[in-house]
Amino acid sequence: MDKRYQVFVSSTYVDLSEERLEVIKALLELDCIPCGMEYFPAASEESWSYIASLIDQCDYYVVIIGGRYGSTTQEGISFTEKEYLYAASKDIPSIAFLHANPEELPARKTEQSQQGRKRLLEFIKLLRRHLCKEWTTTHELGAVVSRSITQLMKRHPRVGWIPANKAGDPAATEELLALTKKIRGLEEELQRVRGRQSPDATNLADGDELIKLEIDFSVSAGTTDNNWRRSEVVATCDSTIDVSWNDLFRAAAPRLAPVANDASVRSAINALLSHQFKAPPRTVGKNQWVSSVRITEGAYNIVKVQFTALGLVTLGKERLENGKLSGIMWKLTQLGETRMQQTLAVRSQKNQRPLAAPISDPV
Repeated sequence: MDKRYQVFVSSTYVDLSEERLEVIKALLELDCIPCGMEYFPAASEESWSYIASLIDQCDYYVVIIGGRYGSTTQEGISFTEKEYLYAASKDIPSIAFLHANPEELPARKTEQSQQGRKRLLEFIKLLRRHLCKEWTTTHELGAVVSRSITQLMKRHPRVGWIPANKAGDPAATEELLALTKKIRGLEEELQRVRGRQSPDATNLADGDELIKLEIDFSVSAGTTDNNWRRSEVVATCDSTIDVSWNDLFRAAAPRLAPVANDASVRSAINALLSHQFKAPPRTVGKNQWVSSVRITEGAYNIVKVQFTALGLVTLGKERLENGKLSGIMWKLTQLGETRMQQTLAVRSQKNQRPLAAPISDPV
């Protein structure tokens, strides 16, 4: 389909007029529709609403930075920076083109006031946190823009504009827009999940790998007194148990919808360990049995750190429940929710796995 993308070109105007023409030429050669401050060369508060509406209609946004910060708004920031922040708030894919050697520009193309130079440096620092490219000459700028916009369109496909006689089914266009937004949302969530993971998460223990956890367990004994059967704890012991990370996650994850405190997560893990620890025949003495199993504080902290490093959970602050602090709050990330569904959702009978014995909380 013959589709064209509209690109908003932002910059200070007089000092970068030649550079703007070169950028517009590069965009036209890419069959893009450039627009920008040509409509309002002298930026003003009165023209802002129209400028904002133009940005809303654009698929991409580019800003050219030379040696000037530009005229400022009532908020004290330049119109160029205000345009950039507005485009970012609308999630419009953006790229900045920064002059590599602004100190070499003629004085008439640079900020003369100390305040202006300071604000320009702060704006450049903000732009460098995101996608940006450098240029030195007008001709080089055109080439850099051409390559960069081509890559930006590949990484962030947009709806674009098509001729009216080729518009086709409006419902299909709406569906395409919805899918594009969904893809963008999933890409952003993936970046957030990667940001929460440890840098070397791929090297961390996970899945069916086993960890030897330290536990405490109580030994209870039964007695008969006046025909009443009673039990009491006669000893507290310590031991270790091998358990997989998958089993630990499967035990804890359902408690975290939407959030759970430390006590709830610890209870779920204790239930799992109690079930597995009691499963083998254990002789602890005549008329004696293992009555409860608890993960040690040190082992519990290891599990907490591992799940966080794997990006499966986030840990929040304590909150007040019934007048008492509830402890650290656990919450599944999007990656954690996906893992829970993959490991706990009931499969079709054609692919059904044998179900493990149910796990209940220890008495």
